[in-house]
Amino acid sequence: MLEIASMGVAVVTVAACAMAPTYTAPSSGDKAELIVRMRIGADEHFSLEVYDDAQACKGRKKVLASGDTGQSIVTSLRANALSTVNFYESRGNSQCDMYGSFFPKANRSYVLDTLMAGGSCLMRVMDVTNPKAPRPEPVVRRKKEATGCTPLSQDEVATLEAANPVSARPTMDDFKSLLPKK
Repeated sequence: MLEIASMGVAVVTVAACAMAPTYTAPSSGDKAELIVRMRIGADEHFSLEVYDDAQACKGRKKVLASGDTGQSIVTSLRANALSTVNFYESRGNSQCDMYGSFFPKANRSYVLDTLMAGGSCLMRVMDVTNPKAPRPEPVVRRKKEATGCTPLSQDEVATLEAANPVSARPTMDDFKSLLPKK
């Protein structure tokens, strides 16, 4: 069964993974900006990965990990296609290993926020193209398997895509900042 986190929030608690090759952002075609902010303590270890094959959770690539400079990064994702991210964090005896999929749209900006607290984990995706009116992005929580996450069926991908249609046409939300203030 497909679960869409209606507020763009995925909360899970699970186990760890090994490091992957480094991610290279797309250099051509439709792109979406991904801004990653991690709240990580000095005694914690973390990694953020994306998948070449987002539907099957295969071909993982490292975006950011423990030991990298800073805990924030701005990169690009292929737009108008399913993207799957994996966030892993460990602190003492607690671990988070979360998988989430969403459909980034061309020329949009997204923030991936993560947090590990009280034995629970949070990963949410927000569309911040208009920073004065951020909107939660629908995220599908994926289940962990030995080599990644459970693949999505074509029907599940279609359900997610229908919940988050890709459109090059602007909506009224794109023009809110131009309207006179009340």
